[in-house]
Amino acid sequence: MTRMHRGWRHDQRGEALPFALIALAVGTLLLSPLLARLSTGLSTTAKVEESAHDQYTSDAGIEYALWTISHDASLRSSLMDSPGTPVDLATPGTVNDKEATVRAVCTAVKERDTGEYPRMPWALWAQSATRPSTIAIGGNGHRVNGDVHSNNTLNIAGNGISVHGRAEHVGGLSVVGPGNYFVPGPPENPTVGTVEDPPIVWDIDEFSDPTVAGTLAAEAHARGKYHVHTTPWNVTIADTVPEGIHYCTSSVSFSGSGLSWHNVTIVSTDVIVISGSGLTFTPYVDGLSFFSSKASADDVIAISGSSNTGGATYAPNGRITLTGSGGTIRGAFVGDRIEIGGGGATIEVADVPMRNPATERCGVFDIESIAGTTRTSARVSDCSAEGLRILAWHIG
Repeated sequence: MTRMHRGWRHDQRGEALPFALIALAVGTLLLSPLLARLSTGLSTTAKVEESAHDQYTSDAGIEYALWTISHDASLRSSLMDSPGTPVDLATPGTVNDKEATVRAVCTAVKERDTGEYPRMPWALWAQSATRPSTIAIGGNGHRVNGDVHSNNTLNIAGNGISVHGRAEHVGGLSVVGPGNYFVPGPPENPTVGTVEDPPIVWDIDEFSDPTVAGTLAAEAHARGKYHVHTTPWNVTIADTVPEGIHYCTSSVSFSGSGLSWHNVTIVSTDVIVISGSGLTFTPYVDGLSFFSSKASADDVIAISGSSNTGGATYAPNGRITLTGSGGTIRGAFVGDRIEIGGGGATIEVADVPMRNPATERCGVFDIESIAGTTRTSARVSDCSAEGLRILAWHIG
C-alpha cells in the first residue's frame, strides 16, 4: 500500500509539470502586449501632463498681461501711442518650470466717457482771432484767479496787476507798468497758445422758441420756467425775478446793492448791464448765468461792482467789460473780447461745469502667450466703465 501511494504521488507531479509550462507560456504571451500597452499608457500620460503644463503656463502669461495692462497706465499709453506695434512683456518667473513668451499690441484707439464733467479752469477766455486788445487789463491792483486765454492779444497796462493761473496768448503780449506779474512766472508763464474754439458754447436758438421740442426753452416752458421780455427790462432790489430762463429781445439792466436772485439764466439779443455791490446770482441753466448774442464792437455785457454771477457770462459776438472797485467778481467770462478796468478787483473763476463730459483714451488690445506647443490668444478692451473686459479667448 505504501509503495502504491508513493507511485501515485510521483505520477501526479509528472502530470502537473506540463500544465505549469503551458501556463507559463500563455502568461509570457499575454504579458508582452500588456507591458507594451502599459508603456504606451505611461508615455501618453506624460504627454498629456506636458501639454497641460504648457496650457497652464500659457494661460498664466495671458493672466499676467491682463493684470499689467489693467494696472500699468504707462504701458497702456505706450501701446496706444503705437497701434499695431507689438510689445514683448517680461513675465516675473516660470510656471511649472516653464516660461511663457508674451506680447501685446493695441489694435484700436478709442475714447470713453469718464462720467465726470470737468470744471472750467478759465476765468477769462477771448475768442476773437482778429480784433486788437482781445484781452485788455488796465487800472491798478487787479488780481485774476484762474486761467486766461486769448486767441489774439493779451495786453496789461497798469500797476500791481497779477494773473494767478496759466496765461495763453496767440497774438502779441504787452505788459506795461510796475508791479505786474504772473503766477507761475516766466519762462513757463505766460505762454504762446494756439487759436481754439471756446471751451463752453451755447446757441441762441436753444432759448428763443419754446415750441421747438428738445430745446432748453421748451424744457423750461414745460416746467413753467420760461419768461419772455420784449421791452427793456430794468431790475432793482424792489423787483421780483422768478426762477427760470428769461429771454429778452431788448436791453437788460440789474442795479442796486445786495441783489440776490437764484436759479435764473438771463439771455438777451441786446446788451446786459449789471451794477452794484454784493450782487449774487445762481444759474437756472447749468453753468450759464448771462448770455448776450448781440454783435458789436462795443460792450454787450458790462459788470461793475462786486458780484457772484454763479456761472458763465457768455458773449460770443461782443465785448465783456468788468469794472471793479475793491470787490470780487466771480464767474467764468467767455466773450469775443474782454476788458477789465477800475481798481482793486478780484476776478475769481467760479465752479462752472463744462457742457461735455470728460473723455480719455482707451484701447482694444490683442495678447499672445506661447508656452511649449501651446499658443493662447486673447482680445481685451479697457473702454468699459467697469474696467478691462475680455472680448475673446482662444487656445490653439
